[in-house]
Parts: sequence; C-alpha cells; structure tokens
Amino acid sequence: MKIEELEDLEAELIMEKVIEEFNENLVELSTPKIEVVLNLADDLKGGWTNHETTDFDSKFKINAIVTRNYCVPYFWTSEIYTEELIRLRTKEYLNRTIYWLNYPKPKTLKEHLEQEIFVLKNTLADNYSDDKSQFEFIEGHYIEHKESEEYDLIFNFLYCDVASENLGYKKYGIKDITGFDFAKFMAIKSKTTTN
Repeated sequence: MKIEELEDLEAELIMEKVIEEFNENLVELSTPKIEVVLNLADDLKGGWTNHETTDFDSKFKINAIVTRNYCVPYFWTSEIYTEELIRLRTKEYLNRTIYWLNYPKPKTLKEHLEQEIFVLKNTLADNYSDDKSQFEFIEGHYIEHKESEEYDLIFNFLYCDVASENLGYKKYGIKDITGFDFAKFMAIKSKTTTN
C-alpha cells in the first residue's frame, strides 16, 4: 500500500525537518502558526480523482485550507516516493501557503504564473535548463493571454492540450512544454539576474 511506503520512508519525520529548516529561513513575511498535513490522492485507481484538476485545486484553490491555518502537500499514488521528493513537495506547498498569505489570490494567468515562479524560486536548485528557444511558443502565448481569467485557458497553459482534451476543454496548442515548465524557466532566470 502507498501509505505504507510513505511510512517506511518516515515521510512525516522528513517533513518535520523540512518545516524546521523552512522556519529558520523565514523572514519578513506574515505567517501565523500553520499545521502541515500530508495528503495522499489516489490518481491510480480512484475513479473520481483526476490528477490535473486535483493538482490545480491543491495549488490554486486553497483559500479554505489556508484560512484555517493548514498547509496540505499532495502526494500521488502513481508516484515513486523518495526522501528528495518528500522534501521538495513539502517545500513547494509551504511556499504556496506563504504566498497565499502575503500576495493577492491568483485570478489571471499572470497571477497564477507569478505564484508558481515564487514557489519555484524558493525550492529549485540553480541547475535548470535555460535554453530560451524551447520556451518561445509558450512565452508568446503567455504574453497574449496573461490578463485572462478564463479557467479553461489557465488550466491549458499549466497542464497542456492532452489534459484539456481529456476533460473536454478548449485546446490552445500547448504541447510538450507546460506552464509549470515555463515557471521553472522564469524562476531560474529571475534567480540568476538577481544574484
């Protein structure tokens, strides 16, 4: 069972260490006491758990969770768990919670991207590819639609045409490189220009 795999890795202990490190480095941002709770979502055999829509909600529809002072990192039954994955996922969701507490809630495509750039700037190592040419199409699409609040468009930007097609949403030509990949590129670019 997947929950036993997480228990065997001592996932909660790993998360506790990440939280301690995170708290030591936390500066200048408003942060009440937050409870961190591991959540396991069944995207493998669960008939009602669509990976992409559940992932979207876990990142961008968290007002009810945050206002109750919770942070809920999601893990998936389809994943292979490692200590590194647990550390990274915990840091990502901690940063999303901090962002949610200190910045406007994302409505536009631009605001969704800004949230993920913030998250990734604070979690990524400095070794992500910065080959700008591979991002030209998605960057152009982003510039054209960044003020859009259309759910279908924002979802497609982040998860690509295949995910949109599976749900009957409109496709926009986002294929191999997703909005999350573009956010990683922008986060690394931002880190290198500020260093």
